[in-house]
Order: sequence, then C-alpha cells, then structure tokens
Amino acid sequence: MAFPDEKSSWGCVASGCTFLRQGNAQLERALKHATTCKILQADHVELWQQAIQESGDNSLGARLKKDLAAEDIPMEVEPPMKRLRAQNTLNMADLQETGKRVKEEARQLFQDKVDHVIMHLICVRGLVPHVIEFLKWKELMGLLSDSYHSTSATTFADKHIPCEAVYVREKQIKALHMINNLTLTFDGNTTQKPHSVYTIHATIPSCETYFLDAHEASDE
Repeated sequence: MAFPDEKSSWGCVASGCTFLRQGNAQLERALKHATTCKILQADHVELWQQAIQESGDNSLGARLKKDLAAEDIPMEVEPPMKRLRAQNTLNMADLQETGKRVKEEARQLFQDKVDHVIMHLICVRGLVPHVIEFLKWKELMGLLSDSYHSTSATTFADKHIPCEAVYVREKQIKALHMINNLTLTFDGNTTQKPHSVYTIHATIPSCETYFLDAHEASDE
C-alpha cells in the first residue's frame, strides 16, 4: 500500500498515483490513503481489499462491538485443581499480573467508548477537532476520569475517523446488497471555501437514505 525510500518519503504503490508524503510511513496514514485510492482499487484490488479489511477491523466501532459481545459470553470456570503437597502458598505474582491485565483491558474499553462518542461529536455534531488539543479540554477529561488518556486530534483525523468510515461503509454496502429497487441520486453543491463537492446517495423503499460517496471537483 505504501513504501519507504532512501529519501525518507513514502507513497502509493499504484502506478499513476501521485500521492507522496515526507517522513516515515505510519500504518494509519497509509491505510487512510489506500482505502480511498481509486487507482489502487483498480490496479491492485487485492491490496485495496486488504487495506479495507485492516482499516475496518481496527475501527472503534468494530473493536467495541467485539469487546461488548465478549462481555455477554459467560466465562468458563475451570474446576479447581488439587493443590500439590509442596504448594503451601498462592503464586501472588501470577495473580497480580492477571489483575493488571484485566484492569488495563477495562481501561482500554473505556478509552474506546469515550473516543467513539467524541468521534461522533466531530463527525455528526460539528465539534471542531482542534478543541480537543486545548489544555482546558484535557483538564476536563482528567477531572471526569483519570482512566481516560486524552486522544490527539491527529489520531482522530488519521486513524479513528478514516477507519470508522470504512467500517460503516462496508456495513452499508452489505445491507444494500440485500435490497431491491434502490434509488440512486447524484447532487452537487458549493462550500464557502468555495469547493465543488458532489455526493452520491442510495435510498431504499422505506425511504431511508445511505450516503455512498463524495467527489471534490473544484479543478474539473
């Protein structure tokens, strides 16, 4: 999907794609481009599908669904083993290590839940991402819970939001595959920048509308 070279820059492996960035290739940034690159999708469909799979599996929504499903599965309790004659005390080191692991897993689940809500505020309610970089925001998060480690705006922009977009899109496409009589609409608009943006939606017979794609065509 992306490759480093001797000049510490990386770009897309698809011939004809001019995407190039300086520095080391980080996985989340490589996936952010790979999942939306039409040239990669056309020339290297297997790599593109791998990027889609990796990005969707690492989304907050997918991780929360997996973690919450695991909470509903009752834990299997192993029958107690007979204590050996030489074993007079419990292994406290193993118990402490298990306790730390369980505590960290719970903290990470809480972290994902909070980040998922913040991501919705950014994408659905217009929360400006730069707000979460303010010291007052971090102070607020610390006052609410010391278990939450404030996530940077860059992480939301390069990882959480792109991965969630892939996850949601795949679920939408899967749902639409099961429905006949789809109404497809293609519409254009101009932003205040101004930029020309075109959007594609699919509407099902029950009048629910799904956003499918967008195309920025200011230079066309």
